Amino acid sequence: IALVPRVIPADYAPTYKLTYIVPEVEVKSLSDRHTAMFNFEVGRYELLRNYKSNATEFSEVDKVVNDIRNNPDFEITEFAITGYASPEASAPYNRTLSQNRANSFADYLVSKFNIDRSRFTVTGHGEDWEGLRKAVSASSLADKQAVLDIIDNISNLDARDAELMKLSGGETYRNLLNNYYPPLRRTEYVVAYSVRPFDVDEAREIIKTNPRLLGLNEMYLVAQDYPAGSAQFKEVFDIATRHYPDSDIAILNSASADIEAGNMDAAIERMNRIADNPKVWNNMGVAHALKGDLITAKEYFNKAVSDGDDDARTNLEELTKVNSK
Repeated sequence: IALVPRVIPADYAPTYKLTYIVPEVEVKSLSDRHTAMFNFEVGRYELLRNYKSNATEFSEVDKVVNDIRNNPDFEITEFAITGYASPEASAPYNRTLSQNRANSFADYLVSKFNIDRSRFTVTGHGEDWEGLRKAVSASSLADKQAVLDIIDNISNLDARDAELMKLSGGETYRNLLNNYYPPLRRTEYVVAYSVRPFDVDEAREIIKTNPRLLGLNEMYLVAQDYPAGSAQFKEVFDIATRHYPDSDIAILNSASADIEAGNMDAAIERMNRIADNPKVWNNMGVAHALKGDLITAKEYFNKAVSDGDDDARTNLEELTKVNSK
């Protein structure tokens, strides 16, 4: 009897469509926070360059501002200045003093760099009890717990001073006055600036050196300049998630790149952060399908199809072909 060889069909290899989202072109705005430890004469708010170590502080401020002003890619849009005081004297007095000192700093920036005063937001925070509490909490101060209890339990700011003075016969207060209060007297400032758009060639270089200057759209266009699934392609999307960790688009696109690179578990872990986003359901289906979990894949594809996702509809058809073999 002649044996007729049985033809065994080859396993069907499905082709799934991944979802990538092209980020919108955005106006890029960055901000940097700095602290200036200016010295002031007691009870005064005039900024004196040659008073104590102020010359060093002025030099640092000038460098910060000039680094931004002299960069043709940047344009300063706003200064937010906050003055802080230590707890000596009354709280209302210190609030006014910190406001005046912050205004003095704003006046300096206006005159030195010819920046429009309307770009400034100036606030006098007053006494920095929060900063004092943090410093004391991290210290080995003998009366540490007593100081913390006073800060935590006495709501009247001026009443705290009297209680602090009672500790260890005044020794603790002198210690606070000499070693803990001076760092509280500071001026914090935030410089906000816009960043010009970059073309793909520029962005390809900038992403290697200073990626925070790029928007998500620029990063996406850089990625498209590399072969899909390549190491450079995936690296760009990883950089995007590091610099835009709360962006659903960055997370989804990076997960897509993980799937193309064969890293299904990494992709699923990323997408679990935004699992309620319909845009992620198709990719969840693809990742589970490629892991061999066709039941879960079908559930995700069906959810995406119910939301009108055409790629998921195509993927569901591919999944059906696999199940029919």
